[in-house]
Amino acid sequence: MSTSDRASIVVLTCHGPVHYAVINALARVHDIKAVVFEDHGRLIAKLFFRRLRRLGFFTVLNQLMFKVLDVLAFQRQANLRARDVLGQDALLDTQLLSGARIVATNSVNSDAVAELLAQVGPDVVVVSGTSLLREKLLRVIHPAPAINIHCGITPRYRGTHGGFWAVVNGDWENVGTSVHLVDAGIDSGAIISQRRVAVEPGDTPRTLALKQYCAGIQQICDAVSQIRSGNFQPVQRNDLDSRVYSSPSLTAYLTFKKRLRERFHRGVNRPSRAHKSE
Repeated sequence: MSTSDRASIVVLTCHGPVHYAVINALARVHDIKAVVFEDHGRLIAKLFFRRLRRLGFFTVLNQLMFKVLDVLAFQRQANLRARDVLGQDALLDTQLLSGARIVATNSVNSDAVAELLAQVGPDVVVVSGTSLLREKLLRVIHPAPAINIHCGITPRYRGTHGGFWAVVNGDWENVGTSVHLVDAGIDSGAIISQRRVAVEPGDTPRTLALKQYCAGIQQICDAVSQIRSGNFQPVQRNDLDSRVYSSPSLTAYLTFKKRLRERFHRGVNRPSRAHKSE
């Protein structure tokens, strides 16, 4: 790729193997000017109390029980598999970022991040794994596009864990990844590309999300190249209903396992009623 074809990028992300792989892949073909790592620690506490008010005690307790299972059983397994699948890309290649500014923040919506973006003036802002970008920050980014890797087929699976909820719903055709423009809504921006992901009998919510992110790595690189060349035409899908999903619960996980048994162990793929978002 010639120098003129390389886009200048700011990446807004968090720590983790899949996010390092996204950064490495982008840095090989484009110029990353800055990487902002968001620390989710304080945000998780705020999110917990917000959910408690919005969803109620028993729903949040159900989600917390799943979270315990996730930490004890799924996360470590997925991290080990990420290293197998991604190889060296599971680690951040700092040599590829020798000229980039590396910033840590408690929130991507902070004034410091806004000032950084205003100074750099990137061609594209890539978002992977952060909290929602607020309108104030989007105004700073404009007119450059901000694009996001989302583990779900939008607009039907907006919010969190889109592949998980598609399996819960028995909606096998819509397990996949979307790269879309970021707007003020929740994963509601126009779609640049989408890719389906195959579900396997031994999948957990974490291994499924890993496959979705791996599909999104090439998608996001292609999207940046299209934007740089001016050859991209984002679309809205009117053939799918639009829903926002919250974090998985233990009850929903039991349904997830049931759907896998129905599909792979009994040879049955019965249509199922859409599961209510929690």
